[in-house]
Amino acid sequence: PNKWTGIGFSNTPSMSLTDAIIGWVEPNGRYFIMDMWTTNYLSPVLESQQNIDDPSGEIEDGFTTLKFSRPRNTGDKQDVAFTDTEGMYMIFPVKGGRYNGVNKRIKKHEKTPIAST
Repeated sequence: PNKWTGIGFSNTPSMSLTDAIIGWVEPNGRYFIMDMWTTNYLSPVLESQQNIDDPSGEIEDGFTTLKFSRPRNTGDKQDVAFTDTEGMYMIFPVKGGRYNGVNKRIKKHEKTPIAST
């Protein structure tokens, strides 16, 4: 379907100041996953420090699955730190937009992302 997907981590339910992991799987099976940061409601910015470990991706029966891990606290100012005492919101793009596999740019999501409660 040539759509990106991802997940965001934020201290608020809005998209602003969200740590986002965004990616896709191309028709040939090649996957691409990026560590990004949103400062507002414009396109997220690729972080200079990519804190993604063990990435993988696949499309099976029409469903895209991206997997990754990362430290709970990366020390990166553009990453949200996970703690045992504070909750955070997860932002889910329910319908990502198109992507360009050559320049790695993404188009706006086709539906408004949903935030956890």
